[in-house]
Amino acid sequence: MKLEYATPESVNIPSEVIINFHKRISGKSLSLHSAILYAKNRVISEVYFSPFKKDDLHRMFSIAKTVVALALGILYDKKLISLDDKIADYFPEKLPEDPDPYITELTIRNMLMMRTCHASTTYNKFDLSSDWVGSFFTTKPTHKGGTVFHYDTGSALVLGALVEKITGQKLWDFVRSSFKELELSNESYLIPGGQGVSHGGSGLVATTEDILKLGILLLNDGNIEGHQLISKEFIKEATSCLTPNCVAAPLPSESCGYGYFIWRSERDGYVLYGLGGQLVIVDPATEMILVTTADTQGYAGANQIIYDAFYEEIIRVTERLKGIPTPDGNTGINMLREFEKDAKIGTVLTEFKGSVLPSAPLEATYQIEKNPSGIEKLTIMHSLTDGYLKLHFENGSTGDIPFGFNENKEGTLPLYGDRIINSGTYIAENTLYIRLRVIGERVGSVHFEIYFDDKDITVFMKKIEETDFSEYSGHLQGFLCQ
Repeated sequence: MKLEYATPESVNIPSEVIINFHKRISGKSLSLHSAILYAKNRVISEVYFSPFKKDDLHRMFSIAKTVVALALGILYDKKLISLDDKIADYFPEKLPEDPDPYITELTIRNMLMMRTCHASTTYNKFDLSSDWVGSFFTTKPTHKGGTVFHYDTGSALVLGALVEKITGQKLWDFVRSSFKELELSNESYLIPGGQGVSHGGSGLVATTEDILKLGILLLNDGNIEGHQLISKEFIKEATSCLTPNCVAAPLPSESCGYGYFIWRSERDGYVLYGLGGQLVIVDPATEMILVTTADTQGYAGANQIIYDAFYEEIIRVTERLKGIPTPDGNTGINMLREFEKDAKIGTVLTEFKGSVLPSAPLEATYQIEKNPSGIEKLTIMHSLTDGYLKLHFENGSTGDIPFGFNENKEGTLPLYGDRIINSGTYIAENTLYIRLRVIGERVGSVHFEIYFDDKDITVFMKKIEETDFSEYSGHLQGFLCQ
């Protein structure tokens, strides 16, 4: 699938409204990793915030659920399944000796609509050796299925396993080969869940362009360049409001109902949703799609900021200008293209709008009291522009964490090796704050708040990530080495 590119003005959208969208996002100290705006069958704006690049793979989390729904749509079209089939009939080997009737009566359709019999996910995400699929059938239900909405990631995992069982292929391989006209990137993949089953609940790792193409497939009712890849009937049903979710929804814009692993939007559109700001917001009325990748974990209400900025700064302004010709001048276009070219992930210095001068020593090593993280020593060295932390662990390993005050510095996370970009600032003359952004298959952040007091330090570490980095959580107490 060849994407076409155009200026915003060519589809009657002033470039300035897209710039205003980004100003509103950055003004709330919310950093996107990428953003694509698609309108009238064309990409009109595409931004990758350095160090992110166009071809970088990004963890898309629960957009994997929509992938599962589309895979089931293919099987439905081929009459290999009925949506009213009982899921237990496909996994008799997973059932306990006396299965609960709420389990045996549960249908594929119930699960796609997030109307399972479980109020939460059943598998242990920390244990890849455990039977994640089996846990769905052996965990005691909390209520009758097919009734109320509860966000149960296990339902997507099990349905993804069903696709693999029927097709004999890995879930993402099946989808990519079935949608070959989309030309999804060869490097994209689904991470494995328990016992090697593809993590159809939260494991998609793909490019920003890949998930845009999924949005285009839905917006075009399954038709790509004259090829009907999945039936219009299934797409219409999957993107419609099938389940009310206002009681359990986390945000106002996410309380508008639910289809088949697809969220409804407040504008009668729909959203492919992944943890941490991975969003494909489809607005059929204006034929627009906004795609974002980000890390909003730990930022309460951050996704609502993205929704509001899109609806208010781009869509509503564009609707007000409907019928009014957009000026042909290049000023706005040039400003937008310059922004797209130079965009960078923000530093904590820019978010705090300045810092104070430190009273702490510019280079010092501290002996750390015994702690669950296994950190023995901590060395801090910095100037007024950059610096590093050196961590010494009980197991003998060490690691440097570089950081900048007015720019991000790249490095790797000690003990894990994940790519990180880091910046710091003094939030008080005796308090240094350093934030590490983790990039790659694991998306998250690690925060160090370091308080200096004469000859000792107190360190508060906070990790915001789904499963790992527990060593970077809690408090450290240390004293200056002589």
